[in-house]
Amino acid sequence: MSRFKLDRHSQIALLNEIIKPVGFATVAAKLDVSRSALKKWVYGNRAWPEEKFEQLLLCFPRARYFAEGTRLSDTWGQSLGGRKYTSGLPRKTLLSRMASVRRAQKKATPFVIPAKIEESQVLEFFGIMLGDGCISEYTARYDARTRRETRITLNSEKDRIYAEKFILPLIARNFLVKIRLSKRKSSNTIDLSCVDPRLFYWLKKNGFPVGEKTNLRLPKKIMNLTPTLLSSLVRGLFDTDGCISARKDEKYRYPYIMITSKSEVLREQVKKILLRLGFNAYIHAITVTVRGKQNCFNWFEKIGSNNPRNKDRFTRWAETGVLKTGS
Repeated sequence: MSRFKLDRHSQIALLNEIIKPVGFATVAAKLDVSRSALKKWVYGNRAWPEEKFEQLLLCFPRARYFAEGTRLSDTWGQSLGGRKYTSGLPRKTLLSRMASVRRAQKKATPFVIPAKIEESQVLEFFGIMLGDGCISEYTARYDARTRRETRITLNSEKDRIYAEKFILPLIARNFLVKIRLSKRKSSNTIDLSCVDPRLFYWLKKNGFPVGEKTNLRLPKKIMNLTPTLLSSLVRGLFDTDGCISARKDEKYRYPYIMITSKSEVLREQVKKILLRLGFNAYIHAITVTVRGKQNCFNWFEKIGSNNPRNKDRFTRWAETGVLKTGS
């Protein structure tokens, strides 16, 4: 974990300007940490975890004007421990162990993202990213360090179970990276964020755009995959930017499965995939639509859903024959 160490002047300013006026308990609650941990960071007994320091700056923007310090290297803890350990070793023993470490490093395999885009679970994650995900590259204000972040933003009320029970395990199982879930206080929104640059570069390598997603498109290597594999991608997209609905003028009896995208190219690609899967899909405005009872049954048989929000609505319609808005 990356760490950030404040200089003495910033420690005093932070204590007097932010901590004392609101209290240690309030600040600790906002950062979701214990008061004892917060006191160790504030008084300089421990270095700040980078993500907690960023969270502090978000909660108390004034701190940006006086919080200065040094970002410690990702290996600062190992370096400190190594110096303490080797300080008492005889020179001959130290040189021997260093040579052994170098030999091991030459044989080591670089740790990279192991996931392959041709796997169904990985394609479903890619579909989730197409729907509610983004990757961004920016410079952190406090240490001028370039950050490469992967983020998925969902509705905290409707999609929290989907995020916790499905997306988090999916990413952990297939990408072996750390990802954090947090709730925004200003809205009914949750964020799943990962600052491991390997996931950022893996997505970029597979055609995912950095920044705005207005020109989304699937690369040829994905479009050329089998319909069975592509159904996993569509499922991830449906579970984030899709829904199952019905119209009042049809007495809520005829279901519509819809996937929305601002990208014209992606809409056409999704329609093409659905046609390959046997659905009579069409595009209306910014939505790819599949209509009708049999198509709805076929959808949940061939493509399905892992989002309880969509599965529950389908179950209610299948049992009652009616799907009212908000039901």
